[in-house]
Amino acid sequence: MRQDHCADCHGTPHHPSRDAIAGGTLTATITGLASPTGLAITPDGSRVYAALSGSNEIAEIDAATLAVTRRIDLSAYPSPTNLSLDGDRLWVGYGVKGSCVGGVLSLDLSAAASAPVQVADRMYGAPLVAGAGTTVATGASGLSPSNLRVHDVSTTPATLRGIINGSANGLWDLNDLTITPDGAHAITVFPGSGLDVWDTTTLAKVRTYGSRSEYPGAPRSVARSADGAHTSPPPSAASPRKVPGWRLRMITLLLTTTSTTASSVRRSWYGRLSASRAR
Repeated sequence: MRQDHCADCHGTPHHPSRDAIAGGTLTATITGLASPTGLAITPDGSRVYAALSGSNEIAEIDAATLAVTRRIDLSAYPSPTNLSLDGDRLWVGYGVKGSCVGGVLSLDLSAAASAPVQVADRMYGAPLVAGAGTTVATGASGLSPSNLRVHDVSTTPATLRGIINGSANGLWDLNDLTITPDGAHAITVFPGSGLDVWDTTTLAKVRTYGSRSEYPGAPRSVARSADGAHTSPPPSAASPRKVPGWRLRMITLLLTTTSTTASSVRRSWYGRLSASRAR
């Protein structure tokens, strides 16, 4: 049964620029990957998963040797782009920019031959996705207003728990999305606000951190610590600021495309976050 009916496509698409990540030391590159986009890293840092939108695959990479240890074929799901990892379950947002053929699927990484399982379809572009426990949150980037969909994945097929309406809540152009380890709360980044925290059961907004007026430039992305206790919203390059009361340390993983057919993953880790209270 189709759970998404491309209602998001009633919004107005636009394509904000992404800030470049600077700093770090390049130690090695991995070549032969066709347009790597989204990344996911295991909590112990031993494996990296890269969405290869150019070849419609997921690449599993040994972080120590930089060898590609597995490729998962997603030829039936065009342009895999955004990833979210929860244990042995990898959630993939796929789709072609400007079209309504996108969706979300899951992969069981513990299986020798992992078969894609559809979670949502008929979405705009490649939706952002965040999954934990029995909950998956997803939303289209580049639309205004932006709806946020919450799915219950405790059964197959998944069921749509509900939709957080972008128009009713003043949500314009979803920039990024993450979820707490228990799946109880989704955390979104919208240009017009700070970090919004949503209850994934009631679909109500329970908290907002910061705002455009407090932090001019607005956050573009969000990462959470492994225990779910802290998040890091990097400010925009136009207005770099520190979050009051916190020291933030990030290790970065930078992707660069070197040609139309092959690209390199540059080994400076991004997304593995630690945060500590400033004294």
